[in-house]
Amino acid sequence: PPGRVYVSETLDVSNVELTGGGTVGTDTTTFVSVAGDEVFSVAPESADFDGVAPGSYDAESDDDDEAELTVVTPRITEFEVRNERGVDIEGDTVEASDFEEVTITAAYNFAEADRLDVTLESPDGTDLAGDRRITESGGSVTVDTSGADPGTYRIEVEGSNIEDGSRTATVTVAG
Repeated sequence: PPGRVYVSETLDVSNVELTGGGTVGTDTTTFVSVAGDEVFSVAPESADFDGVAPGSYDAESDDDDEAELTVVTPRITEFEVRNERGVDIEGDTVEASDFEEVTITAAYNFAEADRLDVTLESPDGTDLAGDRRITESGGSVTVDTSGADPGTYRIEVEGSNIEDGSRTATVTVAG
């Protein structure tokens, strides 16, 4: 202990060890922040941490006041969109010739809990990234964008289970 979970994550915490011995178990469990100002209850086998404030929490069913869970804010700490020449084009307007291939890189603090799904949406709504994913912090995916039509392209990385972990950028291709 303490087990680490992320704001907006939903997962099974029934096997989390209690600092006083045993595990959280399957009965509805109430957690109180170590500071004593936050309280929430969950069904441990499908605990939803959406809206839970970050911090350390003690299970009321435990006989001590030590934290069993730490709730952490998911963060994407680095997000880059680079063209085939390695130029960062996030937020820029570029010529189609400078948008032939895009590499999307992201570093994030919840890699042990989730992946990032990558979307590269063209002006007509087509997802050019397909089912691309970044599965480790600092990882990259490269998407072929050759023949890009003029307009604004939306690039997003988002946790598949941790909804609060996302970042979005745009690149406009001149017409």
